[in-house]
Amino acid sequence: AHALIADPDDRPVGEVTSGTVSPTLGHPVMLARIQRGALDNATRAPLAAIVRNRRLAVTPSPLPFVPKRYRR
Repeated sequence: AHALIADPDDRPVGEVTSGTVSPTLGHPVMLARIQRGALDNATRAPLAAIVRNRRLAVTPSPLPFVPKRYRR
């Protein structure tokens, strides 16, 4: 956790607060705090997480990652 989120020019625009591999989705998921306006620009140019000096593309998506399938 606490990896940087960068824009295409490698400017920091946020920080990962937590992450894990989702067995339901079959790929990693993370929560991050992103600067206001960075997501507007992300539609034109993708954001990336800088993890262990590697640039990993990220896809912003709304919560919850997996829709609930239970009834109360």
